[in-house]
Amino acid sequence: LCGGTHVEHASQVCVIAVTAESSVGSGLRRIEAVTGLEAFHYLARERDLVSQIAEVLKGPRDKALDQVHALAARVKAAERRAESLQREVLRAQAQRLAAAAVDIAGYAYVATIDTSGADERQLAEAVRDAIPTHRPGLVAVAGRTTSGVRLVLAANQAATTRGLAADAL
Repeated sequence: LCGGTHVEHASQVCVIAVTAESSVGSGLRRIEAVTGLEAFHYLARERDLVSQIAEVLKGPRDKALDQVHALAARVKAAERRAESLQREVLRAQAQRLAAAAVDIAGYAYVATIDTSGADERQLAEAVRDAIPTHRPGLVAVAGRTTSGVRLVLAANQAATTRGLAADAL
């Protein structure tokens, strides 16, 4: 506090509540705060917020932060598990589609319309990778987008060795 232009003595500030902090340059920090009665009101709102959070968490206010950290860790673990399950579902779907490939002119051909909302590229690549490496394969996956239809083609190494490339189709 300057102790000059705004107040004569720092003791005149009374209560101070820091509301924000940010960088304004190399080695310079900007601190925003409220003082006096406005600081009391600010701190009361913060206390009420912590009380509401503790009520939602069904625990004491002094344990709210620990509970929030625990919940955040559980959410992160659940997200990792969901992603793992999505990969497993994608692999299983790819295996099923690759096993049902139709032989056209010596190529394993898989065509599907993705209605699950999954990423068409990921599905096409997973199906391509599920086709045995010695067998030339071409995969076509179509899916709806907000602006129309997206078609993703993928050819495996055996197909590109025989001169077929997905980007040339």
